[in-house]
Amino acid sequence: FLHHELPIRLSHRVRDLACIPHLHDTKGVISIRNMYIQSFEEIKNAKIPDTPESEEKFCEIITKVYERHASVLLLMAKAFYEFRSKMDKKTFADDERI
Repeated sequence: FLHHELPIRLSHRVRDLACIPHLHDTKGVISIRNMYIQSFEEIKNAKIPDTPESEEKFCEIITKVYERHASVLLLMAKAFYEFRSKMDKKTFADDERI
């Protein structure tokens, strides 16, 4: 199930992150997209578990993916902060022209 379903879900997140207006080019979102792409490739390239040994190897891959993604919430918050800072500066600059 995971070998099939996780790449689908990860690819959807990559697509979704690329479509977020104004945020898709922030450092945080780019970093998250790269994480998802790396995880997608690792899972997709992994052998479908069919023995206890290959199942253990696949579990190691899933654990690594899980640990890698632990920082996603913080990175997304930083991306929103970065965007807000840019907008505040732009708004301030626009106000100065008045």
